[in-house]
Amino acid sequence: MPAVNQVIEVASKPALLRVDDEVEGIVIKGLPAHYKVENFQKYIKEGNFIQFDSTGYTMQVLISEILARRMRLELGMNVNAFFFQDPPRARRLEIVGIYSTGFEDFDKQIIIGDIGMIRRLNDWTEDEAGGMEIYLNSEEDIPSVIAHLEDWAGYEFYFESIKRKYLETFDWLHIITNNVNIFLGLILFVACFNMVSVLFIMIMERTNMIGILKAMGGEDQLIRSVFWVLGSRILFKGILIGNLIGCSLAFIQYKWRVIKLDPENYFMEFVPIQWSLLPIILINVVTILLVLLSLFLPLRRVTQVQPVQSIRFD
Repeated sequence: MPAVNQVIEVASKPALLRVDDEVEGIVIKGLPAHYKVENFQKYIKEGNFIQFDSTGYTMQVLISEILARRMRLELGMNVNAFFFQDPPRARRLEIVGIYSTGFEDFDKQIIIGDIGMIRRLNDWTEDEAGGMEIYLNSEEDIPSVIAHLEDWAGYEFYFESIKRKYLETFDWLHIITNNVNIFLGLILFVACFNMVSVLFIMIMERTNMIGILKAMGGEDQLIRSVFWVLGSRILFKGILIGNLIGCSLAFIQYKWRVIKLDPENYFMEFVPIQWSLLPIILINVVTILLVLLSLFLPLRRVTQVQPVQSIRFD
């Protein structure tokens, strides 16, 4: 399927991690040798990804920053893992990397290892696994791919999307998206209100001028166009300055990540910046159109000005 980027077999196995007198319940997630390391590379904070053994399986693992901090583990250390089975088995794992995804539920219990080790512990053959993970090129393809796979496989297999598996996380992200839309709506309302107020003040301050222009034969359309041009100048000047300031602050955050977040509450360590030209253009275009349309309200005041009264207006 064109939407599919990669398909890998995975296997997970619960265990107890023991360091001196510290004991922690964890789950070792086994990945195959053909896993695309670049998918996980950005989450590695220290060390490297595990090096798979072509002749057998490796005991190298990646642990999370949360586990490393809780159990005082460091790169290069060996740790004993005890597995629940009959008879009980143990493995001595070598820590080659420390990762952090920002998702606490994942980080506090998952250790990344070799699927070959899980197969050996479970007495599986090389073509057995606990499940398959399908990586797509786009999040939007999830519903169509699942529907296609369910039709193809029937009821023999169970397919679960990442959104369904981590429902609470994606619900939280949906709420954040709604808050952003509400926030943008409020900003547009304030921008329109301010421009209308500014234009009203300009018209009130120049009531005498409007009356004189009308007395000299000036039409309402001509006078409105004057204030339209003045309002447009203010609008486009504000748009230009706002884009320069906004993009500059976004670049600073993108480059140096000065605004930090609490990973336990926000699932990330800093405010992320994603550069996309289309949303920036759309926001600017919508802002300009709405503000220009809102200018019609104060411009109606021009037609209500009476020359005799306005010339005497103070």
